[in-house]
Amino acid sequence: MPDEPRRLNRASLGILLILLLLAGSARLWGLGDDSLWNNEILSHERATQATLSEAYALIRPGTHPPLYPLGVLRPWLQFGDSEWMQRFPSVVFGLLTLWLCFRLGRYAFSTRVGLIAAGVLVALPLHLYYSREGRMYALLALLVALWTAALVHAMNRNRLQDWAVYALTAAASLYCHYYAGLSLLAAGVFTGGYLLAFRRERRLLLRWLGANLAALLLFLPWLPTLWFQLHNDPVSHLKALPADGVLLLPIQFFTLFERVSPLLSGVVGLAIGVLTLAGLRITMRSADGVRRYTHGLLLAIVAGTVLIAALVSLLKPIIFIRYFVGVLPAFALLMAAGLDRGFGARGSAISASLVQRGGLAVSVGALVVLLLVSVGTSRTVLTEAWRPDFKTPTQILLNQGRPGDRVLLFAPQGTPFSMIGFDYYYRAPMPVETDYGPRPVGQKLLSALNRDRSGEASVVWVVQHQQVKRLQPPEGYEVTFRERYTTRFFQRKNRISLTRLERQ
Repeated sequence: MPDEPRRLNRASLGILLILLLLAGSARLWGLGDDSLWNNEILSHERATQATLSEAYALIRPGTHPPLYPLGVLRPWLQFGDSEWMQRFPSVVFGLLTLWLCFRLGRYAFSTRVGLIAAGVLVALPLHLYYSREGRMYALLALLVALWTAALVHAMNRNRLQDWAVYALTAAASLYCHYYAGLSLLAAGVFTGGYLLAFRRERRLLLRWLGANLAALLLFLPWLPTLWFQLHNDPVSHLKALPADGVLLLPIQFFTLFERVSPLLSGVVGLAIGVLTLAGLRITMRSADGVRRYTHGLLLAIVAGTVLIAALVSLLKPIIFIRYFVGVLPAFALLMAAGLDRGFGARGSAISASLVQRGGLAVSVGALVVLLLVSVGTSRTVLTEAWRPDFKTPTQILLNQGRPGDRVLLFAPQGTPFSMIGFDYYYRAPMPVETDYGPRPVGQKLLSALNRDRSGEASVVWVVQHQQVKRLQPPEGYEVTFRERYTTRFFQRKNRISLTRLERQ
């Protein structure tokens, strides 16, 4: 296939710019409104240590490699460390991924496929959500898209510079998130089989092997730390998926953490299947080698990553929906490829035309269903708070609290980690007394007040997390302030309350 033309026509360029504008607006909308949540705060802490050795000491017992906190956040947060600043790099990575998705679609398929794929990615809720979070997932999607595009170009042109870009971006993706290794393995199995079956070119095969070896060598210095992390039980909190859990994963790309009806899940799953089969049918009938290889590679990256993760999870659960953000560009391109020319057809001119029109109508209908679900879920992402709101109550404590006031923090047993947000935002001068026990809040309060033998504290602030009960003021106290802060948090609600008790 010849290289793509250097210039876009005005209509295509206009559509692409509109898509980038929509994507940027959605990803920037209220970017700094939510509090940083637990894992964002961990990324912040790792990035802002005084020395790299101190940062490594925090990263080593964790779950993820160092590229995002040290390579992105550490230099970037020198300019400011607000919520907006920490999340802004993910917005940039998300927009670059959209542009790259268009470029790859245009190169391997057509301008139409590139634009449709970019449009899918604009509103794909899972990509939208993690393009607005101060963590590594938007960067993961960009890096996987980069080595995918580099691999397609290298397989087509067999130029050393393309193989070098592939090796560098493949290694970078491993330093970003370990799930990139699952995608690289899936792509490697497919590409190796493709080379042996269809492209028996010794020089091409050697360069492909050399590029993969170079990527592995670049990642080699981190392998001891990876080995330590694997034996540190980093994903012990994950649960095994039910039997149909793997099949529901692609549906969650559109429904995110929302609880949806089986009917809606079935409709979304059917639409995904229709577009996947439509794209396969077109590609299998195409004589274009680049198109056929690229389509197979994209399918291997998406399905192979899910399959390998599912197989590993038979031994140890490692699946969580956000880990699949890296395959979203390939997924968007697969969906777009199914709309390129409907299902295609052969036969007489009349029957071919009818079948093509019917196939195109089915494909368009499937895409419309997916876009409608995406827009509905994306609206929820943009209009509701999704992270525990520790910023608001701690700001009130900072502004209204006085030295000598008591601050009591009550939370259910076993959730100190969930209170990282409070520790991060709390800057008031009053010391905090914590109780993570399972007792009712009223009993905790009476016990804490009885411990105040000096009787000097005339004001008591009570912070409740999760076990949010309406406090009845004990004898001698009255409630002078009461507020509750309820947000989404994945598939459940997060509740925080702040109550001010004043001695009468």
